[in-house]
Amino acid sequence: MARAVSVKIPTSTVIEMIEAKLAEIAKAEKDYPSLLATFNKDIKAYGKAVAELVGKNANKFVAYDEFKFESDNFSVTSDYRNTVQVVLGRGLLAKVGDKPERPQEVGGWQAKQHKEQLEKTLKLLKLTDQESVNASTYNSVLDLI
Repeated sequence: MARAVSVKIPTSTVIEMIEAKLAEIAKAEKDYPSLLATFNKDIKAYGKAVAELVGKNANKFVAYDEFKFESDNFSVTSDYRNTVQVVLGRGLLAKVGDKPERPQEVGGWQAKQHKEQLEKTLKLLKLTDQESVNASTYNSVLDLI
């Protein structure tokens, strides 16, 4: 017959984990405006590079029904909203490089609520005089982190 095992984790370890996560969140909040500004600059340069590439390769234009994604030519398509899209083949797109990725947003009500939960948990753990927490408490904290 199997016996139940009781696992205890030092409270100080859990507190350190929460503090580290809060520091990570604070750093992300501080860095987000500069990362977003860098992204905006990079995406404009990327768009300019794509436009120049299309201009230089105007002789590689094909009708959309003849377009192949594996090619090094391009086409133009539109939709019901009258938006126009320039579609580049992989060979042509490789000349431009990778599209810059937008930094992950750190604001919003969910992030704020998550941060508040972490802060409340940290306050509670600092108030306790217990030297360890049980595994289920630890798992609950891990879900927050």
